[in-house]
Amino acid sequence: MDVGDKRKELRLALLKDLYEHHFTHKGEPKVIPREPNEDSEHVLAYEYLKDKGLAEFKVYHKSAYQAKITASGIDFVESNNEF
Repeated sequence: MDVGDKRKELRLALLKDLYEHHFTHKGEPKVIPREPNEDSEHVLAYEYLKDKGLAEFKVYHKSAYQAKITASGIDFVESNNEF
């Protein structure tokens, strides 16, 4: 599996996680702790989802991010599309 495939897999996994979080937490945004040695791939993946309109993503606090799936993101997951 090449790097591009791994990134697609990561984005889809993060989006599916936000989808599950949305329905198990009554639509509340997910708070994601910022790690001192955080993997920038995760941040870039969330930024990509935001840029595509599939999720909202912002710095929530100096020690956390906040992410929430959008209606388009829900449709994307439910239609089993790929990036």
